[in-house]
Order: sequence, then C-alpha cells, then structure tokens
Amino acid sequence: MTPQEAFNELRTNTEYFLKYYPINIFGCPGPHHADQANTKQVYIHKRDPSAPGSTPSKKVGHYGATRPGRTFSWRKHEISSFKIQPANVAPAGVSRQLIIAHSVPMHFENTITINALDAYLLDNAQDGVMVTGQLSGCTFCVAPAGGNNLACTHIKPVGAAGGGPLQTNLNNNGAFSTHPGPLTTFGRNDYPAYATVIGVRAAGTWRIYAQCSNDQCKTITSVYRIYPAPRHQIR
Repeated sequence: MTPQEAFNELRTNTEYFLKYYPINIFGCPGPHHADQANTKQVYIHKRDPSAPGSTPSKKVGHYGATRPGRTFSWRKHEISSFKIQPANVAPAGVSRQLIIAHSVPMHFENTITINALDAYLLDNAQDGVMVTGQLSGCTFCVAPAGGNNLACTHIKPVGAAGGGPLQTNLNNNGAFSTHPGPLTTFGRNDYPAYATVIGVRAAGTWRIYAQCSNDQCKTITSVYRIYPAPRHQIR
C-alpha cells in the first residue's frame, strides 16, 4: 500500500485501516492557538520503506504488521506500517502524502488549570484528519464544541503519581473553559503502554480513534473508537 492509498483508506475505510495498519504520529511544533482550529502540514509515509517485511516473502517496505486475507482469513498478508510526521521532519526522498491536518498540542499537567482547559478545535476545514503526539501516560480529552465541531487537548503527567491519577482527576474535575459540554477522556487507565490517537471527519462528523500498542506503535494490541462516547472496541 502506497502512502497515497493509505491516506485514502484512512479517510474512507477508517475502522478497517486502523484495525490492521499501525500508525506512529509525531506531534506538530507550535504555535498553537487556543479556541481555534490549528491546521498544519504533515506527511504520511511508510515506517521503514527500505526494510524487509516480517513474513517469509520479506517484501521490502512491508515491515511490521500483518492482516488476515479478505478471501481466506487463515492466510496472513504482510502489510505496511506508517508514520505521520510534520513537514519539517519527514524524510526527504521517501514516498509520502501531504495531509493538511488539525493539530492538537500536548501540555504538561503542571501548566494547566484543570477546570478551565484550553480547547483546540476540530472544524470542517482542510483534509479531515486530526493528529497529536504519541500517548505514553498522557490523557487525551474531547468535548462537543457546537455543531459538528469538537474541543480537544492532550495532557502529559508530571511527577511520580503518573498518568492514572491524572486521568482520574480529569474525569472528576476536568472541563474546557469555553466549551462546558461533558468531557470524554482516553488515558493511562485505558491503554497499557502506548497509544496513537487520531481523528477522522466523514460526512461532516468527527470520530476519534486510538490504536493501543506495547512497542511504540510498531504493532497493534487493540483499537477503540473513543468519541462519540461510549468507547467502542473495533473488532
């Protein structure tokens, strides 16, 4: 699968694509402005475009993942895994697809006001993909922001208590300062080691997903739709 095909599958066949194809996302540099949609140039490309695959065929560029056959489910196919990176760090010369994505920045727990969180909006602009940095203890927060728009933020824990208490505190006390709707969180209490959180807009409606992983998103342990609530595992 080429990066162009991957981008199309992500937008049109989202749940199937996220169930099998690992994506490792790198957060976008600033500036980000609260209570606005922050769109950034990012690129999707194969994780290791010159590495041999992991099944006996060792097909180059198909490193890191497999899926069952669509006709014969017992037959495994090696497939590509992908990275999404900001334009300023994506590798030159590698086949890649430009995405104008909504970006949600990460903030440290000790820099926020928990009941007056800054909101980063997902609206109807650009390519209909939302990106944020990899979660490894962090909590991602979502709330309705009027119409089909969403308010989002990404909070990183600070100190020995770690990510579990952070998520519990956000569940009990968290709120956006300008969008008081119910807060949905996905954090350390929901994934064991790492998670890729990504949003996709279809027919004007945003859905937020999480790929969970134990090896920094090289392989997938489970996939969830985390918004709209309630959380739903993709099987």
